[in-house]
Amino acid sequence: MNKSLLIAALAAACPAGAMAATDPGALAPLPTATEKKARLVQTWQNQINLPYANQLGKANGSGVLVGIADTGAEISNAMLRGQVVKSYNVFDASTSVPDTVGHGTHVAGLVAGTTANGATYQGVAMGAKLAIAKVFDGSGSTSSTRIDQGINWLVNTAKAPIISLSLGGSSPANLLALRDGVAKGVLFTIAAGNDGKASVSWPAHYASQAWANNQIIVVGAVDANNKLASFSNYGADTAAWYVVAPGVNVASSYLGNQAAYMSGTSMATPIVAGQAALIKSNWSFLGASTISQIIFKTATHLGKGTDTAPDPVYGWGLINVARSMGPVGALLSATAGKPVALGSALMVSSVGTFSTKSLGFIGVDQFGRGFDVDVGKNLQAAVPAAANAGILFGAFDRQEALVEQVHGRQSLTYGGGDRLAIASRSANGTIVGAGSGSMSASFFGLAATGLAPFAASGEGKFNAPYFGMVHDARHAGVSMMMGESRRLRLGVLTEGSAQGEVLPTLTPYARRTLVSVEIEQRSGRAVGVFSGGILRESGSLLGSMQGSAMAFNSAARTMFISLSLGYELTPQLSLVSMASAGHTAGFQNADSLVSQVSSVGTVAYSAGLAARQIFSSDDRFGLTLTVPTKVTKGALSLTGAVAQHDDGSLSYATRTLNLAPSATERDLEMTYSQPLDKVARLSGALMLRMNPGHEAQTPHDMLLGVRYSRKF
Repeated sequence: MNKSLLIAALAAACPAGAMAATDPGALAPLPTATEKKARLVQTWQNQINLPYANQLGKANGSGVLVGIADTGAEISNAMLRGQVVKSYNVFDASTSVPDTVGHGTHVAGLVAGTTANGATYQGVAMGAKLAIAKVFDGSGSTSSTRIDQGINWLVNTAKAPIISLSLGGSSPANLLALRDGVAKGVLFTIAAGNDGKASVSWPAHYASQAWANNQIIVVGAVDANNKLASFSNYGADTAAWYVVAPGVNVASSYLGNQAAYMSGTSMATPIVAGQAALIKSNWSFLGASTISQIIFKTATHLGKGTDTAPDPVYGWGLINVARSMGPVGALLSATAGKPVALGSALMVSSVGTFSTKSLGFIGVDQFGRGFDVDVGKNLQAAVPAAANAGILFGAFDRQEALVEQVHGRQSLTYGGGDRLAIASRSANGTIVGAGSGSMSASFFGLAATGLAPFAASGEGKFNAPYFGMVHDARHAGVSMMMGESRRLRLGVLTEGSAQGEVLPTLTPYARRTLVSVEIEQRSGRAVGVFSGGILRESGSLLGSMQGSAMAFNSAARTMFISLSLGYELTPQLSLVSMASAGHTAGFQNADSLVSQVSSVGTVAYSAGLAARQIFSSDDRFGLTLTVPTKVTKGALSLTGAVAQHDDGSLSYATRTLNLAPSATERDLEMTYSQPLDKVARLSGALMLRMNPGHEAQTPHDMLLGVRYSRKF
């Protein structure tokens, strides 16, 4: 038995405090008053990042039996009452395990002490149960034979999957039961010893033996400042199986239904056993060597320890319970094809939010442990819920950068910054244009006629919205006269930049191409533009951006039509409107959570008024009411793991993501721009968005902006 120092007896156990109210908006339940009170003394629980018991839920050790070979236990102690379900006295083969030393009682409380009986303090795994083997007599003496007997009973009769041994000696002993336990899949936590030496005691030293199979965890002690206790043994030869836990002035159960502070690696060892019980209770299929690797992998590095190399003194470092209960590495979910990382289950939609808000799947970490992941939380609209100045004045920067623009039926030459377009006109009226930076909105659609209202948030409100789904587009087109009043425009748009450049967490492999045919017809003061085309996407759906887990690995094809109308009430005043509809063919998908895409229908509408020369010869006014592109029907089928069973196997199911939103967004925008002189311009805009992102629960938002710009 490791020598331990009894510092002081604490007050007798007192009744537990009332349950604290739980904040429904919190990420985890609030701790109870009892738990808060316990941690005022048991500060070591904060040190190892132990979640509060009510935050652990069913993962509090329930269903796990932890074996302890020690001086026995005072099973009537409030912290241990009802926790000891099996017991064995190696001296008389009875079930009576009285503790006259106090060491075993203290150790047992650290593993599974409970506040259920009114005790003030608690152990690591309150839901676990204990099997106690009394292997020390009343004076604290024992032999390797007695220890062997106790371990043998814990392994073969009690069948404890985790055994804590706060004992040790200076020389190896013939502990055949230890080897038998390892062979039968038991995990052992064994004290490093209290001699202050650079070599751990026996049987902890057996951890370095090949037969130990990573199933022996050697435990050293640190103080409240995470410094190795002066008495704690350590050793470079066992560092690969070594962790530390609090072992100086640790409060737990003691004789006389009381509690006490004690110090020693004996105190650190059961804390690690409790951690193992928490892990086992949530993933019962895990083997002993896997649990030990989780504890090693998630420990907080001390000294010079790293993820791949333990420190010669601190080993893998201080145990971190919360981290060990969380995923290690990427969470993977099997799909209809290859496994995908659920952390990349992201999707940014250009057609609004989705009515489906929760999509639960199971992801497994590198140790095969399942974790719940709500994929639905990571699916969002491309347009933020609140308008911002960047949106409001984005078009000003582009439209005010025009080098030359003659209103009406004349040709255009324009550019600015990294956005550039050129258009040349031949004698017969044919216009050939090309450009980059999404400048296509000024070459195609109603905008090409010069009748579209000036809009601070975008130039394409009266063009088919599918042009805007080709991100940062490069375009080329030709516009030809077909008689005196009809014009034919042919165009193609291609993706200008990988979406990963827009948002690095998204897959950069989406490619989009749009081919369009437009007929512009004029009749007196009226003009109409009929557009039709095909949008082909690889790795995308209707301009979406997504992570690899939501990747569209089959090509999506959308056919669309659009009709834009304009009427010049006067040379300075025009009324305009646009209606557009699209149909995306359904397709099967693989190597992604998305297993199938149904056919998708989309629509968009806008109406507006454009005015010029109201107060000056070069001012502009625009008023628009827009319904951005909205899905009218369509769904994604997502197939993946949804449950993990006790043997670690997974069940799979298909979840449906309804692409149709819960409301209809309506955007009202009013803009005005007037030159003050040759180099200065004053602009103003008012934007009101109702149900932004087509989301019923999103509040309306409004933004009013005034901008003064001056060229230097």
